Amino acid sequence: MNTEQYLVSRGYSKLNTSVPTVSVMYRIAGSTVYCLLVLNTSLTEFSVPQFAHIREQAEASFRSKGYSDIWVHTLIVTGRRNSGREIASADGRVWILDGTSGRILRYENSVSDFDGLREGLEDAWAKDFAAMVARAYSGAMENSHKRAGKSGIIAAVKTFFENNEITVALALLNLIVFIGLSIFGSTTDASYMARHGAMYSSYLITNGEYYRLFTCMFMHFGFAHLASNMLALILIGGQVEDILGKPRYIFLYMFSGLFASFVSFATSFFTSSGVVSAGASGAIFGLIGCLFAIVIKNRGRYRDLTTGRIAFLVAYSLYSGFTGGGVDNAAHIGGLLMGLIIGAIVYRTDKVEKGEHFNRTV
Repeated sequence: MNTEQYLVSRGYSKLNTSVPTVSVMYRIAGSTVYCLLVLNTSLTEFSVPQFAHIREQAEASFRSKGYSDIWVHTLIVTGRRNSGREIASADGRVWILDGTSGRILRYENSVSDFDGLREGLEDAWAKDFAAMVARAYSGAMENSHKRAGKSGIIAAVKTFFENNEITVALALLNLIVFIGLSIFGSTTDASYMARHGAMYSSYLITNGEYYRLFTCMFMHFGFAHLASNMLALILIGGQVEDILGKPRYIFLYMFSGLFASFVSFATSFFTSSGVVSAGASGAIFGLIGCLFAIVIKNRGRYRDLTTGRIAFLVAYSLYSGFTGGGVDNAAHIGGLLMGLIIGAIVYRTDKVEKGEHFNRTV
């Protein structure tokens, strides 16, 4: 592994352990021991007492050899967003290495570096992660030839449903509304849609039907409109739901959609266009705006996303809207702007402060 090779190149040796998910790397400089514990929580979740026991064992192994100046630091490697946070937030000598982004995350009380290893560890892990992805892909391809295709598809669908409950629920809600409207009339008929909750500024102003700001988010003009929006929701929403977590994801989706509806209403009212509008695209543009904010807050790159890719997606989507017919561009822009704002507020990178001193263990 590149990570272990990097540590060896820095003068570290490996201490054999009986736990396969725990690696102990150490370097001895005179009478001082630099010890790095690497805990892989992708395979095993460690409790706070278990972590304390592992640290004590590592320290004891060096004290038994006559060393008293022992600096122990821990690197928790995880692919799960919340794994190890309780340990890291309580101990300044712990870092979390996010296996998906390859970044080392630190809390307010964390030390800024340990034996000059931080930057090199991130680079080494990036190479290890790329190798693991390649092996996983190769293994998946090999297994796909050994197993029946039907069972593979079922497993993939099941996994998606389990990991993206809110996105799936939103898509199903849009589908149910569409089916219900289709049973009693034509979803391509603007007057029929206006009577059943689509955005129509005249009804909202004259009758005070403000609920239309919400109901229009779940209505679509024809199956093609529904299908394109739900495909975008599944592809983009799954990523945002995973990053933000369910409560913040719901907040983002609803408020982006509502603001998009309001901008659509305001534009129609002030231009006296009298158009009937509906669709989930305003909320979906909010998801895109949130991703844009997340990438920006991560200095231009997050997972497989970059500023360039998101900017191209935004530009292409808006261009398609302005050059195509029957598209509510005001809602798209409103949703995008609100998504940017909410994303900048609700997405929190781990706060970092400079550590002045390492904590010694004696």
